[in-house]
Amino acid sequence: MATEETYQQNEAPLYESSGHLEERSSLLKNVSDSADATNTAGVAGTTNTENPATQNDTPLSSEIVLDGISDETTAEETPKSSNEREEVLFLKKYCTHLAGGDCNRCTLACPQGAIALTETTVEINKDACTRCGICVGICDAYASKRVTLSDLIERIESIIGMNDPVYFTCNDHLFPGFEPHTNVVVLPCLAAVPPEFWACVLTATKKAYLYCDPMYCNNCPTAGPLAQNLYTHALDTAQTWTGEAFTFSDFIPEKESLINKYAALGQEDDYDRRKMISSFAHEVTDIASGKHRKKNSRAVQEFLERKERMRAEGNIRRENEASLESIAFPDLKEQRLWPRRKLLLKALSNKPSIANSLIQYCSFTEHERCTLCKTCIAQCPTGARSYNKEKQIIETDPKLCVICGICIAECPEDACDYQQINAEELITTEGNEE
Repeated sequence: MATEETYQQNEAPLYESSGHLEERSSLLKNVSDSADATNTAGVAGTTNTENPATQNDTPLSSEIVLDGISDETTAEETPKSSNEREEVLFLKKYCTHLAGGDCNRCTLACPQGAIALTETTVEINKDACTRCGICVGICDAYASKRVTLSDLIERIESIIGMNDPVYFTCNDHLFPGFEPHTNVVVLPCLAAVPPEFWACVLTATKKAYLYCDPMYCNNCPTAGPLAQNLYTHALDTAQTWTGEAFTFSDFIPEKESLINKYAALGQEDDYDRRKMISSFAHEVTDIASGKHRKKNSRAVQEFLERKERMRAEGNIRRENEASLESIAFPDLKEQRLWPRRKLLLKALSNKPSIANSLIQYCSFTEHERCTLCKTCIAQCPTGARSYNKEKQIIETDPKLCVICGICIAECPEDACDYQQINAEELITTEGNEE
């Protein structure tokens, strides 16, 4: 049984995809000061996550079923529990602070004070860092060494493709000896992913479940009490954007062998035995198609994890190499979507109908004041600004703009400012999506 949770809004500007740069620090400090008084979300209803038995299932003999289960379960490997957090790495290319902005969200958010900023460097104190991943959730400049957000979305899409519900929880909610089912996505912290990630999930499936204990989160030794404010805000934002909602679950599906699963069901009453026969039929179909092995084989899971790790490490190397190239060739202005923007565009692709009501912000140029000095173009870290020779004006690609505020601070004519747009402008403009 799962319980639907309606999250109360907590203003945590670390996640802003809109709003003005000057509001960031003051609002965030207010959130940090109130972290010890976090709101516990209310219960709005209940949802039964069990699949009802269908009337069209073809009866199967117990011998056929058990033979299939026996053959399949022998191929399953002994579960290997892993609850280790991965190292968090810094990607200079995505840091607006080092590009000249005044962003310091990562230092304000880090529960251990493990991040230090200077004008030229960002340092992570590995001894103090608990690898909670909060910095990854608020800034593109931080990444897990284990998996990229894009690969995590691909894994979720694979689960959805098997018509399974998707469960989300954090490392601290898994206890020794517990092996979660393969449809459980274990994050270092629910605050370790941004609103754009949750928006991708909500627009991809209506069977998304969260498992977390708010009281435990409030006293979390790893991520601290601020984490609950952050993930609540991220979830609220994603739900507002998409018009969809997560369901709060009171359990995490556990991985178990088919024999143990049906041995337990067979000891229940007549209704459960009927449900068991129906479930048998589905399992045997999965076994015959290979879907069961794909869902439960530890070898397959470890292969996918190694693949994700290699892609994450390769991505980190590429990003750092690109940063060195930008230093060596300062006139080479790369135009590229940043990770969070990619996720938002994916959510819009999943559900285009939300674009008109999804409010974003973007910088713009007051052409009457602009002298075409092109300082904003040179200083823009994303390549969002460009000169239109035909119109002889400075233009901004809203897909590339991350509202860092650098153009506003650097423009000698005060010709740059923010404007509100809806997400339709993100999907109607051209830009490099690589």
